[in-house]
Amino acid sequence: RPVLCQEIYQQKQQSTKKTTRVGCFRQTFRLYSRIGRMLYSGWEVQIMYTTQVETATLPVSRWLSEYRFPARFRDACKACPDYGRVWSCPPGVPEAEAFFSPFSDVTLIAVRVIYSEETRRAAASPEETEQLRKRCYGTVKKQLLATQLALEKQFPGTLSIAAGRCEQCERCTRPEGAPCRMPDRLRYSFSAFGFDLGKLALEQLSIRLLWSPEGLPEYDTAMAAFLWSGKPALPLPICAALS
Repeated sequence: RPVLCQEIYQQKQQSTKKTTRVGCFRQTFRLYSRIGRMLYSGWEVQIMYTTQVETATLPVSRWLSEYRFPARFRDACKACPDYGRVWSCPPGVPEAEAFFSPFSDVTLIAVRVIYSEETRRAAASPEETEQLRKRCYGTVKKQLLATQLALEKQFPGTLSIAAGRCEQCERCTRPEGAPCRMPDRLRYSFSAFGFDLGKLALEQLSIRLLWSPEGLPEYDTAMAAFLWSGKPALPLPICAALS
């Protein structure tokens, strides 16, 4: 089932660190990386993060009129290193009103990636911070998109907006002027349409987006959206798939 399996396991543990006994199996696996070492020995598993999922549904008309300000965020988009280099980002994204016109409602999805104290302490340099965020937050974003794509197949006529730029390929073909390698999996970035994600998160999901000038914040938030029409019960399976 396309659910966030790793995160569900972590949430059930009710702590950031658990000890697991494996009887007579004394196999030891060590994973090494630039950001430190995690030990999976059959005795101890260090949890790097846990997640918390929030959802909210509102009419597409209200979503567009109250939370979208493309002129306000245009310069920020142009300053982003992904501008014009990733197919999911501006310039060239569809015009929002026309693109979203087939849909009546949108379900907002926010997944808070809550870092353990050990993980935050390990973010001692910009390079280590980026690697940690990629392993934690980046993993959650990919799992979230996989869940959204599975829901699209389950409910034809729906559409996903991704939490951040497309990361399906290690290197996007856009700078080379070549077409997208995976157009069936490409979903536009939420911020590409000029939405005020901070306002949306606070007013609709009661989440304050955090940034940290150094190291990792207490949590990062992956915000995505799922658009649908004519299916009043659709938010229920969305919540079930993500919880």
